[in-house]
Amino acid sequence: MGLFDFLKRKKEGEKLENKNNGYFLNDRDLKLIVDSCQYAVKNIQDESVLIKLKDIGEKLTNRTDLSKDDLTVIGICLQAYNNEMTELMKANPNTSMVSKLRDEKTYLFTLLDKLTEYLNGAMGKNDLLTNDKGAIINGVKWATRNVDEVGTFASTPEIAGKIYQWNRRKAWNATDHKVIGWNGTDAEGKEWEKSNDPSPTKWRVPTFDEIKTLFDSEKVSHEWTTIKGVTGRRFTDKVTGNYIFLPAAGGRHYVDGTLFQAGTHGYCWSSTRIDKDDAFFLGFHSGGADWVRQYPSFGRCIRCVAE
Repeated sequence: MGLFDFLKRKKEGEKLENKNNGYFLNDRDLKLIVDSCQYAVKNIQDESVLIKLKDIGEKLTNRTDLSKDDLTVIGICLQAYNNEMTELMKANPNTSMVSKLRDEKTYLFTLLDKLTEYLNGAMGKNDLLTNDKGAIINGVKWATRNVDEVGTFASTPEIAGKIYQWNRRKAWNATDHKVIGWNGTDAEGKEWEKSNDPSPTKWRVPTFDEIKTLFDSEKVSHEWTTIKGVTGRRFTDKVTGNYIFLPAAGGRHYVDGTLFQAGTHGYCWSSTRIDKDDAFFLGFHSGGADWVRQYPSFGRCIRCVAE
């Protein structure tokens, strides 16, 4: 049964079996979703949205879980319906319709909040922190945010995330000047081992060769800039315009983990070790950027690439 069969049965007064008494959408929520989707059928010229509506109708009828894609489609329909109600209010400013539409619009935004809460809560771990759209620059797909706690991204590109020592999975904060328990020895290994990689699933620490692609001046430009009050360096693909912003989070000293150069310099590890003493990383500041080598026991940020 599709979405509009569901609506027809509701209008006819048929009592549908509620297979989940704790379903997060009430009758008014369902009616508003159906109304907005009916409007979408008439006005949204997107075949993929229309195809998806039938599957959504089945789920609403059976009170089953909605997927992220379902919620995206419902959100598109609700936003389109909200715009239509706004236009109706402008066209009929002195009628009794205005009060009714204003109430419906208010409830619509309450419903959008409910859907967002469902996505971020009932559906499990917040998608935002474990997935990233990525940006392809000179053939390499970079994450748009630093690695934060193990297996997660920072919530926005300008947030430093966590600091890591080379080939170690232990996360250190990027805010406190001093830390306790720092390991001043160098980790073993010629490459960053997968078991020690703190990147989210389907991402990994970049190789030295991948970092070097950011310095191909014919294909990539980079500049010192400020985003939302945070200084850092932006690397941009000259052909596509895709870019990543690396915040100047500083690093932690190899001896005792003391934070240094936060706000003026930034460092991101590669997975490549050059010899027993040094590993490669990307370093940058207001005057430029380059790849550098230094002790693995230093602490630096990680900007991962897609596997």
